[in-house]
Amino acid sequence: MSDIIDRRRFLQVAGVSAGLAGVLKGAGESTLIDNPRGGFRFRKGGNRFSSGGTVAMHDYEIVHAAFSTALPVAKAFEAIDGFLKHGRRPPQALCGVELRSPHAFSFTEFGKLNQGYMDLIAKRDLLVQDANPIARVNVAPELDPPRELAMYGFSYTVPRRAAPPTFLLAASDLNGEYPRGIVARGDVSTKGLQQKLLQVLDSLDKNLGELGAEWSQATVVALYTVHDVFPLMREVLLPRVASSKNFGIRWYFCRPPIEELELEIQVRGCARELII
Repeated sequence: MSDIIDRRRFLQVAGVSAGLAGVLKGAGESTLIDNPRGGFRFRKGGNRFSSGGTVAMHDYEIVHAAFSTALPVAKAFEAIDGFLKHGRRPPQALCGVELRSPHAFSFTEFGKLNQGYMDLIAKRDLLVQDANPIARVNVAPELDPPRELAMYGFSYTVPRRAAPPTFLLAASDLNGEYPRGIVARGDVSTKGLQQKLLQVLDSLDKNLGELGAEWSQATVVALYTVHDVFPLMREVLLPRVASSKNFGIRWYFCRPPIEELELEIQVRGCARELII
């Protein structure tokens, strides 16, 4: 990846995950777009590969499901097709996916990887106003990674009267154009990790507000990093995450999907979580 990559090339090539898309400077003011076929609204992301977060519409709720064993992406989408059909939900009810990559990719490699993913999205007629409504997390497990791009879990909507607010979104340590926008780039000391963590939390604060959600409504806070951020838990992370008092923090020993990024956090507010 070159040191200076303009925003247009970033949007066309990178296709970064939902968290990365949500923190691009200069990407324009975000607006929520209705997806009536799916029963949710989504925050338009900074690129065409993912949304910047989703929230269920009135009288709908988002349900999260995890595969007991991660599946290659194409097979996972086929499994989701059958799962939604069995539950009498349309393909457009899919509102979030969680991918697992074999390793962290270069900028160019990651862009190529997304092309196959987008083909699967387009095949199912999931785009809304030419925008991708599906929020996405894509991380690379440090231990026992998959041999190819795989899917760990997904989220979808179901009708439910008077459902509590349900939502999902993510953010990383990127705040601007890659790679200059990486906060504390190359610094994985405690001080550098603190700067990264504060950036992620500030981004999540902003994006939660745009979705009309609050930390107190979160049921899952998933932390993705291979670095020791435990010293920052007491002073930085836990005071900002109101739900941690009841639900704690899930720490996944994974890297973000692009080289030099070090930390990502996903937040979900879901009343129901399934393993299938």
